[in-house]
Order: sequence, then C-alpha cells, then structure tokens
Amino acid sequence: MTWSTVCVEGFCFGGEVGGKYPCGKPCPSTFCLQNRTCPYFAWGESSEREAAYFVPLHLIVWDKVRIWWTEELLFKLRWWLWDKWHYDKNWCEKIKALDPNDPIAVNLEKEREEQNSKFPKWFAEAKKGEAS
Repeated sequence: MTWSTVCVEGFCFGGEVGGKYPCGKPCPSTFCLQNRTCPYFAWGESSEREAAYFVPLHLIVWDKVRIWWTEELLFKLRWWLWDKWHYDKNWCEKIKALDPNDPIAVNLEKEREEQNSKFPKWFAEAKKGEAS
C-alpha cells in the first residue's frame, strides 16, 4: 500500500449569495467531492508544496530567488528587447464582445443550464452522504 497527498485548488461556479454558495458552504471544500463531484465544482493545478503547512526555509528562499530572477530580470529584459516594440496601447478597444447568438455563447449557456439541473440531485445525495 502507498499513499500520496493529493492537492486540489477548487473553484465554485454556483453563484454566491450572501457569502455562501448554493450548498450553504462559504467556500469549496471536501463536500464538493462527495457523490462524484458537485456540478458547479471546477479545479486547477496545484502542487504539494503549495498545500504544505510547513515548508523548509531553503525551499522558500529558492522559490523567492527563482521568482525574482524570472519576473524581475528576464521579463524586464524581454520587455526591452521584444515586447516594447510590439505593444499597442489601444489593445483593449480591439477586444470584441461575444455575441449571444454565437455558437460558443450558446454552448456555454447550454452547459450552465445542464449544471443547474444536475445540482439539486447531487446536493441531495451529497447531504445524505455527509450525514452518515
């Protein structure tokens, strides 16, 4: 038998009302993972180091040095050698709004309605599992 720490960076897309999500929790928790996963739950990549309560000092120092090196030096160098010459100050004005009749918008709305219809059933099952 082996074990590992599994880290999940969770997000709830259920819509917050009064500081709480549809399940009544103030933030995503292990409850979201019960009964096959809440339809509103989404996750991002995370690492064991990001979730650790105690991180050795040398790892913290190494992370800070690496961040400083990449963000301060390399990005500034890249800005001066490349990005500065291609930067357009009016880039925000060129972004077009998504038309509600666009197939992507229609698909997103369809998925949202599907998740809204799945949530009550999932919530009832997850509540039963939490009580036992």
